[in-house]
Amino acid sequence: MVAGRLGRHVNERLQRLDAARRNGSASESWEPVPEERGALSLVVALAHALEEAGIPCCHFKSNESLDRSLRGENDLDLLIGAEGGLRFLEILARLGFKEAHAPARRQVPGVTQFYGLDEPTGRLVQVHAHRRLVIGDHTTKNLRLDIEAEFLADAVPGPLFRVPLPEHEFILFVLRMVVKHCTLDAMMMFQGRLSASERRELSWLVERASPDRVARSLAAAMPSVEQDLFDRCLRAVQPGAGAWFRSRTAGRLQRALSTYARRARATDAGLRIWRRTSWGIRRLVRGPSRKRPAGGGSLIAIVGGDGSGKSTAVSELATWLAGTYATRTIHLGKPPPHVVTVLVKGPMAVLRRFGLFRSTRVPAYRLEASRAPFPGHAWLVWNVLTARDRYLAYRRARRFVLGGGVVVSDRMPLSVLRTMDGPRASWLSGDLRLGHVARRLIALEASYYAKIRPPDVLVVLRADPEVAVLRVTGGDEPGFVRDRNAEILQVDWPAMSAVAIDAARPLPEVRSLIRKAVWSRL
Repeated sequence: MVAGRLGRHVNERLQRLDAARRNGSASESWEPVPEERGALSLVVALAHALEEAGIPCCHFKSNESLDRSLRGENDLDLLIGAEGGLRFLEILARLGFKEAHAPARRQVPGVTQFYGLDEPTGRLVQVHAHRRLVIGDHTTKNLRLDIEAEFLADAVPGPLFRVPLPEHEFILFVLRMVVKHCTLDAMMMFQGRLSASERRELSWLVERASPDRVARSLAAAMPSVEQDLFDRCLRAVQPGAGAWFRSRTAGRLQRALSTYARRARATDAGLRIWRRTSWGIRRLVRGPSRKRPAGGGSLIAIVGGDGSGKSTAVSELATWLAGTYATRTIHLGKPPPHVVTVLVKGPMAVLRRFGLFRSTRVPAYRLEASRAPFPGHAWLVWNVLTARDRYLAYRRARRFVLGGGVVVSDRMPLSVLRTMDGPRASWLSGDLRLGHVARRLIALEASYYAKIRPPDVLVVLRADPEVAVLRVTGGDEPGFVRDRNAEILQVDWPAMSAVAIDAARPLPEVRSLIRKAVWSRL
């Protein structure tokens, strides 16, 4: 309904609004959204810090839904003046924002992205910092508009952040929509129409922009775009415009702005077609592309005994991070078995049902505590293969981390833990009665664990052993659950730069503490 009304009456409404403003019956000021309408505390702090520092900036687009950005539901698109760039970065760093890099093929010159943690809600606030106004299809962003100074000089107060004059934002929106939706290739690939939110934004801007001021702003800031061409652009983005008219209008606009293009028109068209196709296939096969922390990837390990809520914490943390970063999860306690492991352990597991290889069921720490005799070569082989699988999973994770990704690991081999995922055969290393084969197997297991280095971030969930036993309804025996959680309580985790969290706290509080600890260390 909005689109149809806009298509029939847009010019008449512009003229009526202009007449009303000349007569003083229409307000020219922005009607701010009160801060108490759900604006995140981090967003409020950022806005106030920028204002106090006197940094020239404004939220330059999509202000029709600025309230959603203030609530952290959309990103904040901030245009930053060149002279305030360094101070802007200092403020972001002080508030805990971290830079993130999109894949190289998606990066836009003059645009950097930051994320900050709003601790009360656990939401990540995304800031797009624009030092240049670059428009175009999302796959190429080919045209830079040299109008940043005008946008910033005439910006007016808005909800928390300064915003452009309605006329400036209206001009930018129309040009953006033409080069994004009106090219022939965009229409041929079913991207030739404005989305519902874009139609709503156009209607919202039409109600606020004065035609006379639009004309004056256009002539002053963008003399290469004549009024007749802009009028054609406005008609082209309205419902009902023909495909031929829209394509010719997009071509004329691109020629008018050719001085500001990164690539030739034909080159950019070919690149758009290729990227829309290849990116679509990539998304279907690999899922959506995610950003990577500018400071490099991280391996995050969450350690805790059974019943401490560890698996739930791993799942929730990975889901939270995957909304922003390229994220994977691994289980270093129970890694995926290598084919060699399957071929060797598989038959051994079957034969255990018939009474063979019983020693492989006995935890190493109990054998050591009871001063049991040598448990046999089969026991050593079993644990060597486990160590090898953990090392291989760790190596894959580290390669992903070195590429800038984030890995969340359920459990982690640590030398201070004897009841969980560390070396199993080390207690036998000093036994001189062992033969050559046994000593080689013990050394081989130790070599695998020696290659597994501590994680970048270690979070430990501490639970009362008796409470943990009550939480575990199946799986390990109570004594095993009790021993693991008791050992967790005995370790001096702060000395290992680990974050120890009381798992008895309410789940939302535990989740918040984990997010805060991880974010501060990314």
